[in-house]
Amino acid sequence: MGTRSRPCNDGALPTSVRYEGCIDNNSREVQGSDLYYFRQLEQKYRLFSHLTPGYGLDMGCIAVKGMFSVTQFGDVLPCPYMHVSLGNIFSEPLQDIVQRGLGYKYFGERMETCVIAQDRNFFKKILENKIYDKPLPVACADVFTDEDKTKIPFNTVMKSL
Repeated sequence: MGTRSRPCNDGALPTSVRYEGCIDNNSREVQGSDLYYFRQLEQKYRLFSHLTPGYGLDMGCIAVKGMFSVTQFGDVLPCPYMHVSLGNIFSEPLQDIVQRGLGYKYFGERMETCVIAQDRNFFKKILENKIYDKPLPVACADVFTDEDKTKIPFNTVMKSL
């Protein structure tokens, strides 16, 4: 199905960069100084990345509601750095998969930060406890619980603004 994880030995890169295809217990989140430097580069060179807030739109984290990734095996990931399969396009419609993803608060609600790069609680609760040391990608049903369900959908917030 998905790819297997492999250990990373380079501790110099931020979590969001290192997590792609590698798992270890020494990852670190992106620091405020990293974001400040990146914001300077964004302004100077007019560039965007997954850390650019809403790719210039006022939507917070864009995972699922603004972008997602599809692996060569058809697994739909909320973002390229989060190895959780929301479903597989070879076995169900993409619309159903996206709706499932929006049903989780991390993707269906407004998140001010990139949870995988900056939210230490998410990192510990989800990544360290439910993804590390598992074959990738991990099915969303094995990762998220009822506690993770969307309560205030992002599109409802946007309509009220």
